[in-house]
Amino acid sequence: MNDPTAFPMLEVLRLPPKPRVNCMLLMSEVGISLRATEDIIEIAAPIIDYAKITDHAGLVDRLSAAWIRKKIALYNKNGIDVLPGGIPFQLAVIQHKVVDYLKAVQDLGFAGVEMSEDTMAPMQTGYREELIARALEMGLKVMT
Repeated sequence: MNDPTAFPMLEVLRLPPKPRVNCMLLMSEVGISLRATEDIIEIAAPIIDYAKITDHAGLVDRLSAAWIRKKIALYNKNGIDVLPGGIPFQLAVIQHKVVDYLKAVQDLGFAGVEMSEDTMAPMQTGYREELIARALEMGLKVMT
């Protein structure tokens, strides 16, 4: 997009170029189609650092692993890391399947994992730290 903008006389704060360590933008998306993902990428890829897929039921029960891999590859090809929303992680904690969940996150190609606790009882501090360390050892970024 090197064409002149619609309002070249106006100035806005510019984000530093990627990869960024400050001023990162995390976009939540609700499991939109691959075509809709392409549309978002067309207009906003330069400002999006992370896409968080928050279609929790879709991630857990409706969307195929192959489709999720396609979605992640599409974002990654455009410099955007992807992570699943926090509800699947919370289900894994409640069901005592966190290790399997982290392995699946890694195998699907997600860049990281969200470790939230908004719909469950808080984890004990030591356990939470253990899970964060394990995810980091696996090469996953951790959002919390």
